[in-house]
Amino acid sequence: RSKTGGLVWLLLTGPVGIFDCAINWYRTALWAAVTVVSCGWLGVFWMDYNGTSARDVARQLTNNNMVIAGHRSSSTVPTLQKQIVPAAFVGGCTVGVLSVAASLLGAFGGGTGVVLAVTMALQYIELVARETNPQLLAQMGKME
Repeated sequence: RSKTGGLVWLLLTGPVGIFDCAINWYRTALWAAVTVVSCGWLGVFWMDYNGTSARDVARQLTNNNMVIAGHRSSSTVPTLQKQIVPAAFVGGCTVGVLSVAASLLGAFGGGTGVVLAVTMALQYIELVARETNPQLLAQMGKME
């Protein structure tokens, strides 16, 4: 006999359909909140891992002899920290909202599968554009 329930099941298992959303609205809301917030925090951690943290951007600005207008060069990292970390969190939460919405609307493969498929498709488009026509990449708004 298998047991269904518990804290992990409550937090990590999304609703099965619209009827399940209506009956267990509290579980759906809790699942959506956990998903969105965890995606936000994942965005912040990914920023540190990916090399786009405030310290890395400040280093790039220093290497290019650029400064932030109205700020000393010693205060570049704290100034960027106030902007980059919230932007990464909001960006991660946005991906989480898209994933939750796709799951609730019954997307084939679930919401996370849709987000992963779109991300992979964009990476392939960028790769093809970079290999075939670099000017096309510039016209697309430099996705890198």
